[in-house]
Amino acid sequence: MLCRCEKCWSLNKRPVRREGHTMDAIKALTARRTWTGSDGWITQLPWFYGWTLVGVGFLTVAMSQGTRAIFGVLMVAIGDATGWSRGTISGALAVNALVMALSAIPWGIALDRYGPRRTYGSAAVIAGFGLVMLASVSTQWQFYVGLGIMMAIGLTPLRIAGVGVTLARWFVKYRGRSRSIMSAGIGFGVLVLAPVFQWLVGRTGWQDACLLLGILFIAAVFPLNALCMRYQPQDCGLCPDGASELPDVRRRAVTGEAPPLSAILRHRRIWMLLACSWCSGISFQLILVHGVAHLVDIGVSRSWVAALLGLSGAETVAAVLLLGYLTDHWHIEAAYTVGYMGLVGSIALLWIAHPGQDWLLLAYSSFFSLGFAASQGSSTLMMAEIGDERSLGVLTGVQTVFISLGVAMGPALGGWLHDQTGDYHLALAFAAATALAGIACAWWAAPRHGRLVTESR
Repeated sequence: MLCRCEKCWSLNKRPVRREGHTMDAIKALTARRTWTGSDGWITQLPWFYGWTLVGVGFLTVAMSQGTRAIFGVLMVAIGDATGWSRGTISGALAVNALVMALSAIPWGIALDRYGPRRTYGSAAVIAGFGLVMLASVSTQWQFYVGLGIMMAIGLTPLRIAGVGVTLARWFVKYRGRSRSIMSAGIGFGVLVLAPVFQWLVGRTGWQDACLLLGILFIAAVFPLNALCMRYQPQDCGLCPDGASELPDVRRRAVTGEAPPLSAILRHRRIWMLLACSWCSGISFQLILVHGVAHLVDIGVSRSWVAALLGLSGAETVAAVLLLGYLTDHWHIEAAYTVGYMGLVGSIALLWIAHPGQDWLLLAYSSFFSLGFAASQGSSTLMMAEIGDERSLGVLTGVQTVFISLGVAMGPALGGWLHDQTGDYHLALAFAAATALAGIACAWWAAPRHGRLVTESR
């Protein structure tokens, strides 16, 4: 068990493994009204500092997820400028997702060892330099390195799953509410970045647009996280949720050694939830990346498509809050079903869409926003509900691998099916089938059946 008491921290400058110290350290910290460490100013704030982290997480997620959302616009612009096929460009997105899968667990280890300030700050710099490199590419291998590798490594811990791990340590009672607010950053990012990026592409070209976005990561996202993020409230003399004492659920979570991964993965419900995450990544990412290209292919103007993408971002904010409310009052799998049935509905509308049917395109945007909201954290929230809290970091890392594999397969399969058939109809049908399969897996995993607590050995 990692000890964070004042004595161990002052001697080692980091958590150390020492049995019997953890609970005494936490009780000592939470019993004091004034914390005398370097973060003593945090205890003097008139609000709970965890909500500051929610705000920082909101902006971080807006930048990272908003950047991924504009890949559809970027794919069309790059294809027009270079003549590369959709399959070639989609291959870089597949590499991007695979590298995300490979880097998820190492980033999780770094987060536990070095804390969110160094981890998220470093990631923002890497993502920024990836965008800067993307702005100067002239060959396909440079494009794959910039978009497929550097941006993937940088964006991995800055997504909802990564930032949500830090917020989970700061909130227990209000975990769902804080996560919903942070997740709303996705819609805000898409609402702002999609039309602005499309405007920049039209005015200056896609390379200059990527350069400006990379500078924004380095100049804004990096210092925001490096200065404001904190690992857990106990390090600052605070309790989760701003409570006066440590909640029982957190007290249970910090006692005992975490069970090994082999023991966790014996449960069938864990595997069904991992399958749900994989299917979710395939279906949503295929539509996110290729839905824009499909609308352009059938004759919808690019400015109108960019406006629809931005509108779906605004609607995603409302959809996230709606699904958060349903999660608090229904079972999580029911809220997830509402979201992904919305995605299936948006796929059906894409199938029958034609230029000039503005009302149908607006309906597509609304349905897509439900799927967008459900794809951002619903499956990881289900994992937090059914998994052993002592191993939540490991479980989130493994789940991120499955999500990233699905995210890699979706765009790649969509581009390959388009190149083979000449349109997106078969790809759309495949996306709908995987979305329905994900819903079935979510109901099989069913957090309503209770938590799977694995006894430590």
